[in-house]
Amino acid sequence: MSTLTRAIVHKPRRLRLLTGRWPAHTLSELVADLRAGALAIFPTETVYGIGTSIFAPQGIRRIYQLKGRHERKPLAILTHSLEAARPMVDYIPPEALRLAKRFCPGPLTMIFKASPLGRLAMGGLPTIGVRIPDHPLVLALLKRMEVPLATTSVNRSGKAPATSGSSAARILGRHVDWLIDGGRCRVRRASSVIDLSGYPFTVIREGAIPKKTLEKVLLRSVGREVITSNVE
Repeated sequence: MSTLTRAIVHKPRRLRLLTGRWPAHTLSELVADLRAGALAIFPTETVYGIGTSIFAPQGIRRIYQLKGRHERKPLAILTHSLEAARPMVDYIPPEALRLAKRFCPGPLTMIFKASPLGRLAMGGLPTIGVRIPDHPLVLALLKRMEVPLATTSVNRSGKAPATSGSSAARILGRHVDWLIDGGRCRVRRASSVIDLSGYPFTVIREGAIPKKTLEKVLLRSVGREVITSNVE
């Protein structure tokens, strides 16, 4: 029985991987399924995510349906490097390269103007959030995928995201095709989010990286104010 068939009867393939390494054949199967539109729950260093290939519109629709998420509220994409995100974004400012050098892989999501391909993949939305997670399982998966994952956190609307495989399973485990249990997340706090799609840059969410730390990196060697904040 294929993974996509298992999704219909809600019997996900569940793996507990605490070593940070994939069995080779398992990774190949997971990649093939994600490219075909399957959904997977997986660990990152911050919280558990649910994702599919960015080029699998049927999988993306399932994520929105499961989360009860409005279609104008964008998903983020995960990549294994900032370079891998370039086809999806219109422009990467030099400040983003400075942030990536300091914090990536890590708990930072950077928002850019989407390229035509990025807008197409994200349902016409003008911007796209990019994160490079610091977790060996998901980094290996992203390198093998060779395309980004469209993803969001595993949680119910208004509730805290899952930070362990067991809590992720309770929340959405019956509704996905793969459940990768990597144990408890190391950081257990959502990523910080900064909008780099236009000046002045804006901290959308202060998460695992403090706003003041982001400011110091951005303002270093920059002779003018480049960052504001809507974080209370």
